[in-house]
Amino acid sequence: MPTEIALRQAPPPAKNNIEITQKNPNSGLRLYPNPTTGAFNAQYYLEESRENTILDVYNSVGQLIYKQPVYGKQGIVELNIGLSQGIYLVVLRDNNKPVVSEKLIVN
Repeated sequence: MPTEIALRQAPPPAKNNIEITQKNPNSGLRLYPNPTTGAFNAQYYLEESRENTILDVYNSVGQLIYKQPVYGKQGIVELNIGLSQGIYLVVLRDNNKPVVSEKLIVN
């Protein structure tokens, strides 16, 4: 007697609101030291200088835990924001749209 197996399609993965599908080759973000024990630098450069550029830090479950405006086409932001051990996502946003992101590891 043949056995029937019902297959269900898995739901599509949830889209994270901080997902970046294509990086802008004219913009960048470098985090150092990485891994870190807490304090780190975020060096950024943008294609154009804008007024609404923000540096966001998200924890591993996608919660925004820190936000800071940045100014100019390029710069270095020194951050010592008391991060506990874990993996974080640092996102540079321009006019509320993600431009570039990097993973930060805190030991």
